Amino acid sequence: MKPIILLVLVFSSVYTVSLNTHWNEGDTKRLSKVLENVLQTKKDNIASLHFAASGLKLLNVAPSAENAKAACEVAKKADMTKLDVVYHASALSGDLPDCALSSISEAQKTIEGVLTASSPNGEKIAQALRSADRLGIKVNKPAFDKLLTAAMKDDSPNNLAWVFNAAALLDKPMAAKYFDKIKNLVSQADEVDKRFLQFDGGLSTTSNAIHGIMSLAEQQGKAPAITKDQLLLFTNYLLSRKHVSTEKSAFHLLSALGVLVNNHQLVPVTVSLQGPVMIERSRPVIFNACNVFGLPVSLSGVRVDIVPVGTTTPVIGNLRINQIQGAPQSYFIGPDKLPDTPGFYNVVFRLESEDKRLIGLTGSSIVVKLSDEVQVDDLKIGAIEKDEVITGSSLASVAPFSKHGKIIAADHTKRLYMSFSVKSRATGNLIRPHQVFVLFKHVDGTEVFYTADVQAGGKYLVDVNSLHFIHKLSSQGLLLFWGELESVVVADLSPCLYNFQNLAKAYKDFEGLSGKYTAFLIVGDPIIRTPLNWPFVSELLSFIIYHCVIVICCSAADFTLTLPSIAPEVVPKSQRVNYDALPEIKHMFRQPEKRPPAVVSDAFTFICLSPLLLLLGLWFRIGLNFGNMPGSIWTLFFHGGLAALFALYFVFWLQLNMFDTLKYLALIGGFTYLAGNRVLKAIADKRKMSLTKNLKSLTSVGPRAVVTWDKAERIRRNEEIWANPDSIVHRLPEHYCKRYWDNLLLIYPPEADKGLWGGEGVVKGWKESRPYTKKKVLPRQWIPRLYFPALKKQVLYSEILDKHMEITVTERTLRLIDQNFGLDYYILRTPEIDLASKLGNRLKREMLLTLAMGNYYPGDEERQNYIKQKHVHRITLFHVRIRIAYAEFVIPLEEADWVGLDLNEAARKQQEIEEQRLAEPLKYKLERELVERLRTGTDLITNEEEFAPKIEESKFGERLLGKYLNPVAKRLRR
Repeated sequence: MKPIILLVLVFSSVYTVSLNTHWNEGDTKRLSKVLENVLQTKKDNIASLHFAASGLKLLNVAPSAENAKAACEVAKKADMTKLDVVYHASALSGDLPDCALSSISEAQKTIEGVLTASSPNGEKIAQALRSADRLGIKVNKPAFDKLLTAAMKDDSPNNLAWVFNAAALLDKPMAAKYFDKIKNLVSQADEVDKRFLQFDGGLSTTSNAIHGIMSLAEQQGKAPAITKDQLLLFTNYLLSRKHVSTEKSAFHLLSALGVLVNNHQLVPVTVSLQGPVMIERSRPVIFNACNVFGLPVSLSGVRVDIVPVGTTTPVIGNLRINQIQGAPQSYFIGPDKLPDTPGFYNVVFRLESEDKRLIGLTGSSIVVKLSDEVQVDDLKIGAIEKDEVITGSSLASVAPFSKHGKIIAADHTKRLYMSFSVKSRATGNLIRPHQVFVLFKHVDGTEVFYTADVQAGGKYLVDVNSLHFIHKLSSQGLLLFWGELESVVVADLSPCLYNFQNLAKAYKDFEGLSGKYTAFLIVGDPIIRTPLNWPFVSELLSFIIYHCVIVICCSAADFTLTLPSIAPEVVPKSQRVNYDALPEIKHMFRQPEKRPPAVVSDAFTFICLSPLLLLLGLWFRIGLNFGNMPGSIWTLFFHGGLAALFALYFVFWLQLNMFDTLKYLALIGGFTYLAGNRVLKAIADKRKMSLTKNLKSLTSVGPRAVVTWDKAERIRRNEEIWANPDSIVHRLPEHYCKRYWDNLLLIYPPEADKGLWGGEGVVKGWKESRPYTKKKVLPRQWIPRLYFPALKKQVLYSEILDKHMEITVTERTLRLIDQNFGLDYYILRTPEIDLASKLGNRLKREMLLTLAMGNYYPGDEERQNYIKQKHVHRITLFHVRIRIAYAEFVIPLEEADWVGLDLNEAARKQQEIEEQRLAEPLKYKLERELVERLRTGTDLITNEEEFAPKIEESKFGERLLGKYLNPVAKRLRR
């Protein structure tokens, strides 16, 4: 367990707040190849070219001339009307040699267009200001300041990072207010494992934020509102991502690291170990103290404390280490200054410098492992009697790293005894290995492991009856043992004694397997540089082991063990594992039932096929409805899908299983469903253009009887007379009866002209004051009342006009439309006086004019093109059907133009026609032509000189001052 704890401490100590890595030459070579490859392969992506070229410039690596020229050509040909393109092109122009842009004016318009854009974010503003700075374009910085202030309403880390980058490009007084907002951005950072600080958005957002914060602090000339530990955590995160492989991430990372080096406020210092964590006592330990780019910093001294891991007391304190000549960033600790005891040590650094910018001078630490070589000494081995006292004469010594060449014999009366000690090769002191055990390996690959405990006096004791062992086959046991033995804890530093006692009781460990065994000694420890794995005897021994002790030294042995056989263990039948081939299972299937006679089968088949035969017969008798089938490719797809479904069912019956059929059915069924949906849509569109749409009743309300006072009263007063068939009233003249039952007088208000009331109007009548009184005794009380029709708005479709219209109608109008099978038939068949509506008469006039002129579907070019290209024949037949269906209503155009006009409109139309037919007087004609010539300046008479107006010069100055003051007169005349 202790090695695991030490390893955890190693890795947890390395990744602390202190910076233990920096950008080295290997990182520069690796990333420069990646960026150079981007310049060569992504020539059509100006953003990638920008990131690659800028990254190479930050690495101080010049791109190849060919790639630089190609990238420059892309920048010169870029579309300067897009802000992001201007941003990338300006960066390429500044980072590549001899790459000046020509279209600066167009780029300036694009940059100034940001001021008029609707709510630009911080990224757009920063790109505009950065592009203007690179191209040397003067911009209205106060306007950008106002725009940047408005953009700060979005306080997300990504937006604030761009805002600070943009503020660093403004004037110093303008950017002061943004400097105070740095703490708002830093407070949004997330801490990870107390090692890193980062923002949501990853490397790009974090790098951009650090670049903006440090750039703004450099402009203001003071340290930002960020603690030194926070900046070290940010820097540690950036350095942990130095193995990036994309050009954009590399550019942002290098930009952030560059601003951490080139500023006058805060410069992080890194301390790293040059070489592996495992150090040797014979070589000096070299450390590097530099900035994040591996460049030396100004240090006046470096002191270290060497503290064992897990403690706080240094074994070497306040040790000043020297600088390596020729390497100003490298310092070393000499071999004589290293601790005497091997182990893990924490090297804590204290850097001294007069540069106030440097941070991370204290607290930096690096964990190192001081390793040592070990040797096995004082190896003794022997086979002694069971009760014999161990003496020097009964044991044989084996030289280190050699083999015992004699045969060791043992039986049930003897035991095997071995002992050894482990010492440091450098100091000769006894050490305590964490892994010391013996491996017995049979010739067939079977392995048995035994570990040891430390006895009083510093010896290891192995009790075969109780000690831990691992028994595996072949070489897998070694790997498993190394994993499990990490939990073994040994107490003191002392000679090791492996004492194998009562081996007769441990024969189960060997599973009664007798024969040749090879014994290995394995010694391992985290601080041992080279672990030991040696055999210690080379001869094969033949003996029966019942009780022995083995003491292991740095040697190896081969044994031939003869062990008592083990009684076979009885394993329950349910737990047995049989790897032999099982006998074949012969299954007797049930005999099939006797099939019915062929007549029954044929009759059943005929009955099943009878619906199909009936369908075919009906099709032959009635015919197929191909006329209403839409002429579309989806119709073929739909019927093809149906055929495919039936074919799939047939194949399922022959060959497929249910799961395969469901998969195919999902594909074919889905396609058939979509095709059927298109077919139904086409049928609906076809019905929409025909009279079949109007076959559906628009209303189900029946006519409402209207009983007025006059009719009801006459019936009630003369009920006995009319009920008597012999009454005289039945012999009255017919004309009298007609007048007696005259229809009621209707009132048509102006609203009736704006809808279709179906002949209904406002009825003036009477209403009984007490309609629910059972007793009917005259005289009754009657009150006048106006009966209004129930009006509602309905969307109606005209097939001739191809229009949907929302019209105010009554229930009677809807019934009349249903009775005439459509709005068009109702309007055309109803006389103008019965329509009793200006709207109805106007619709009738437009329908008759459309039928007369033949322009059924005007103004729909797309529909006309589709009809002409796809269904010319069908639409032509449809036009013919329209003419045939409305043939009884087709009248001459001159007559249709007068339909539906009231008396005033007809009189006005007739007056206009008569006025157009009157001859124009010649006087008016000549007058009109003269005015036209005068307006255009083409009249010959007015252009002649004699008709031109005379202009006389004024004589005022000459008459007033005389001829001697003629110049003054000329001036006055002016």
